Amino acid sequence: MFRTIAVVVALALAVLFGRAALSSGDFQVESARVIEAAPKDIMPYLDNFHGWAVWWPPERQNPGVERRFSGSASGAGAVYDWTTAGVAGSGRMTISSAQPDFLNIAVDQRQPRAMQATIEFRLAPVDGGTRISVKYTGHHGLWTRLRHPLGIDTEPLEMQLDDALTYLKLAVEGNAPA
Repeated sequence: MFRTIAVVVALALAVLFGRAALSSGDFQVESARVIEAAPKDIMPYLDNFHGWAVWWPPERQNPGVERRFSGSASGAGAVYDWTTAGVAGSGRMTISSAQPDFLNIAVDQRQPRAMQATIEFRLAPVDGGTRISVKYTGHHGLWTRLRHPLGIDTEPLEMQLDDALTYLKLAVEGNAPA
């Protein structure tokens, strides 16, 4: 009886971890908001990492973050390295493309789990403001997938993007909380 249970448990674990190992690890999360400002008034908040502390949730949730900026001051080529003992861990963001209505950022997160991702911002004029949409696309490595064999929950990332756009809206419209 014990042997049968052990075999069933071993097979179940093999299937579970096999599924995790064979899964793609790709994910995509999106969010959007309308901000009562022109795209030219919003872009400086996005393409200059020095100002992200005002609106980017990991910055607000990890007050002890160590920051290092390099490359361009803003726009394509701007680089932001971070390290914290908090949930944001450590990594690097690099602005790979900047247009008046588009920004593409490469993310290389090293801790707490290795992940490569892209954050894409699009700005489109609408009545009374600008519709800003953000798409976070990435890939979790094998080790992360094996540690989370039932799947990696993207809900915290969805909430983070929603919070980011809410804080960005408040900052651009002049209502940013301290």
